[in-house]
Amino acid sequence: MISERFWPEGSGGLLATYLITKLLSESGNFKISVVTGTPHPAKIDNVSFIIDEGFRISNKPARWFHFLRPSVKKLYESLIEKFDIVYIPYGYQLIPLAKKLKKKVVVHLHDYQAISYNSTILSIDQNNLIQDIKAELVFELFERGSAERAISGSLLAVPARARVLLNFWF
Repeated sequence: MISERFWPEGSGGLLATYLITKLLSESGNFKISVVTGTPHPAKIDNVSFIIDEGFRISNKPARWFHFLRPSVKKLYESLIEKFDIVYIPYGYQLIPLAKKLKKKVVVHLHDYQAISYNSTILSIDQNNLIQDIKAELVFELFERGSAERAISGSLLAVPARARVLLNFWF
């Protein structure tokens, strides 16, 4: 399992990920490893945890570029090779690598991060590029209070980007 964060961090989506992991571990039919950026994840019997600080990079574009580095890709290639199925509730940047290795990939979308920079799709979003940019700008200003992040995030709001990413992954 590759999840940027793991319970007790987060809210409903991460709680669901924790409960799914716990249920699978109790079956005794799976060897489960969780890769996460959460420094102190909730422990589950028969589950090993690998803490990767790369998931703690708060700037999303920088985090994505981190996982494109050859040394990081090589590390994840060797890790993913050991498993038959890769479950990804959060950690979308590693989907193409798992698919390249011909692994079965289960993507569990708890939010819209894969198609929206800020993980939400507002009701005003109707494939209108100007509205998308404005929504991202306002959302980042309120969420992070950073004009720099708001501007860079709003520039990533191009709807075509989401379609290209989805087509690449699936």
